[in-house]
Amino acid sequence: MNTILTIQQQIFDLIMNTNTTTAVIYARVSSQNDRQDTARQGADLKRFALSQEMEIVKTFEEHISGAKKIEEREILTQCLEYCKNNSVNYLL
Repeated sequence: MNTILTIQQQIFDLIMNTNTTTAVIYARVSSQNDRQDTARQGADLKRFALSQEMEIVKTFEEHISGAKKIEEREILTQCLEYCKNNSVNYLL
C-alpha cells in the first residue's frame, strides 16, 4: 500500500513539475568597474518572475558592452545554450 502512495506522489510531482514555467535571468552591464553592477537588474527581474509565477532556475551575469559581437559575449552564449539544453520557457 505504501508503494502505491509513493508512486502516486511521484506521478503527481512529475505532472506538477511539467507545468512549471521556468525562466533564466541574464543581467548585463557595460562597465567592469564598481560604477555599474547587475544587482538591481537581477532584483527587478526576480520580482517580475515572481509576479508571473515563474521559477528562476539560473542567473547569468555579464560585464561587457552591448556593442560587442555575439562571439565575444561568452556568458550570453552560455546562457543561450543553457536555455536550449534545459528547455527553459523564458529568458529574462
